[in-house]
Amino acid sequence: MTTVRATSVSSAVSTSAYEEYVNPQWVSLLNLLDMNVEYEKCAGAELFTRDAQRCGKARS
Repeated sequence: MTTVRATSVSSAVSTSAYEEYVNPQWVSLLNLLDMNVEYEKCAGAELFTRDAQRCGKARS
């Protein structure tokens, strides 16, 4: 049996810093497509947003 440990995602890395220093066009595209999401935590291959939506699927 595999043990999965949930880990909090650091808020130190923000999209505003990414937009400012790396790739502003990518952030603009994510905003346009409504895909710019902040994740609250991860568990294995699954990511969870602040409103508890799950992204990704863990294998059993």
